[in-house]
Amino acid sequence: MVHSQDSSLKEFDLSIARLAIWTLVLLFAVNAISAPSDQVDYALASKMISLPAKISIGDRGAVDFDKNAWREEKQPDGTQLLTVKAKADARVAVMRTPKGILESFSAYQMKPTKTESSISVAFAKDRMSAFTSCEEGETKSSPGRVCVTATPQLCHSLKSGEGLTPEILGAMDSAEMKALATILTLRGSDHQLDNMVKSGNRLGLKSALQTTKGQLIALAKQIAKETGKPMTGLANEKPRDPAQAKREADDKAIAKDVLEESLPRLKRACVDAGFTGA
Repeated sequence: MVHSQDSSLKEFDLSIARLAIWTLVLLFAVNAISAPSDQVDYALASKMISLPAKISIGDRGAVDFDKNAWREEKQPDGTQLLTVKAKADARVAVMRTPKGILESFSAYQMKPTKTESSISVAFAKDRMSAFTSCEEGETKSSPGRVCVTATPQLCHSLKSGEGLTPEILGAMDSAEMKALATILTLRGSDHQLDNMVKSGNRLGLKSALQTTKGQLIALAKQIAKETGKPMTGLANEKPRDPAQAKREADDKAIAKDVLEESLPRLKRACVDAGFTGA
């Protein structure tokens, strides 16, 4: 569960995970568009960025933006903050390594419907290493901000059916938590304080289904139930207290609705980032 992010990934039931992968392989096989990994670059990342004012990532990792539309601030740690000048509520954080190499591009915007949309793109050696997309659900059953994170290793496993390893799942989850922390820092300290009051944590996570890891575990549980396969490890972990039991019951009630929206989003993230290529 997201309420115990430090739980050992060694407890994750790989046999159950493989059942989930088999189902996801079918999802990823439909209308999949492969993109060779050598085409995954800053230009491709720019196409995935949708904000209310012009902004893009140049070939050398420079962030190009309309200075008439964005206000720029430099932080002591080197982070470049951009705030849109128009009435639209949007901010961007650009983080670089000590050598000035682009490390991540994160952004959020508040839609006219008062729901939040955010993205974070991480880079390693001039290539995308992770893409996180978060959307605040507009349905009554939505737990709030729901994120999906694509990494090359995760997407390859989902498409090939080779199975998730604790290392792949852990690396994806780590990238997602880092992205979410950056996005929420953009939202400001008042927002994080509000998260603490409402959810008990600065990331505002009230449900495991708000994370990719939680969604994959929920899918594994559903498939295990349908196939009658015994569950062990994390997939069969008993609630430690009444509060956790209630959270798990709430998650179970909405899991199907959340997965119907999040799994296609995860597939699309893998395709758009070029992570489904050979």
